[in-house]
Formats: sequence, structure tokens, C-alpha cells
Amino acid sequence: MDSQGNPLLQDILLQPTSGPPIAVKAYLLYAHSTVFHDMIDLTLNHGSGQNTTNLEDYSLDINGTTDEVTFLVELLNGRRLSGQETWAQMKATIGTCEKYGFDLHRQLIVLSLYDRTNLDPWEIFCLASHYNMLSLARKAIASFSENPNTTNLSLATLTGPQLASVNSEYMAALVRAMSPQTMESLQVRIRNVSGQTFGPTQSWQLVSERFTLNSSSRNVAIDRTPDWHWNPASPVPSPTNGVFFYDPNP
Repeated sequence: MDSQGNPLLQDILLQPTSGPPIAVKAYLLYAHSTVFHDMIDLTLNHGSGQNTTNLEDYSLDINGTTDEVTFLVELLNGRRLSGQETWAQMKATIGTCEKYGFDLHRQLIVLSLYDRTNLDPWEIFCLASHYNMLSLARKAIASFSENPNTTNLSLATLTGPQLASVNSEYMAALVRAMSPQTMESLQVRIRNVSGQTFGPTQSWQLVSERFTLNSSSRNVAIDRTPDWHWNPASPVPSPTNGVFFYDPNP
């Protein structure tokens, strides 16, 4: 069937906040985005039961730069994550996916962070806390030693914005794991057994291992719209649809 017979085979223009529009097949937006699915439905049906078979020159605004929207369209067209993406690029795309209901692609990007927690350990810990991904949070904590912004993090140096950026249950668990009494007793016990000395890597690995939530049932989390957004400048709610985030390493 040609594009005239099936409007979902036609190109739609995504208009970024800056730069030229970017063409994408309508069926990709229709299949993968809950927000654009509804917009396309309204356009095809006109809200009056009179169908149209033409989406040519149809344009949809999307919040993001040309580079960000181009990256998202490439993912929709089957691009695989190469491992060379920057944290800023992945962070922006997660925010866009959340706003426009690209739930599958958001989950794929988030799951890819298991092997890349050193990109920005604190922000990935924040993300894990709001998507309730316990093992991702632990991996991020273990990576605190690899980033100068988190290597020397302590209970005394945690700032108000840092405390506010984390889900409260995860923040409480981190405080418990970082408590001086917990760390000192663990270090003394291990030092007495093995004679091991502790640097940042060993210390954060210990915190990661001690990081435990009060409720063990939270190892698998329902995908939901979190109370925290990557890009709150123009929030568009992402519908809760009951899709599960599977935490592969609880």
C-alpha cells in the first residue's frame, strides 16, 4: 500500500525548538509515542468521524534542539546505542521520551546506564531512585569514586538541592549506608581479617553493598511518571501505562 492509501506511511515533520524540521514516518510516532499517537488520531479523524488520508506537510512541535530530536528519530529508525553517547545527550533524550510517552525507548536508554554509571554517578543515582531501580542505584554509588564531584561526598557535604533531588526512601537508605558508625565498624572488621586499607574505591563499594531499602519488594518498579523531571522547563505529563521496569540485578 502506498503512502496515499495509508497516511501512517507518510512523513510528519517534527519541529524542534530551534533549527529546521526533521522528517519521520508517521507510523513510528503513532506506534511508539502515546502523546503523538493521540495527536495523529485527532488529525486523521478530525474529531467528527470524517477520516482523512493525508498527513503530508503535517508538523508537530517537540521540545528539544535539532541534535536532540535528530538523535531520537535515529533511535526510532533502529539506531543502536553505541556506548559513545554523552551523558548530556542521554539525559536530554530520557527527558524527551518521558514528556512525549516514548516509554520503550526511555526504558532502553535507562537500562543501558548499567554499564555507564561513571558518566555522572550522582545524577544516575537520582534517576534510579525515581524509577525505583535498586541495582542501578547501587552501581551508581559504587561509581562515586570515579567522579571528582562525588569521590569525597560525605554526609556533612550533602547540599539541600542534592537531598531534594533524590527519592526520599533512597536518600534515607544512602544516609544509613554512609553513616560513620556503619562505615567504621565495617572497615575495622574487614581490616582485622585481611589487613586491607581503604581508599575511595573500597569505601564507596562498601556503601554500595550496605545500601538497602526498608522494603525489599521495591526491587521491581512500575514505570510511572516520577515526581522529578530531567527537564522541568516545559513538563508534559507521561501517562502511567502499567509497563514494568525490570531491575535485572536486584
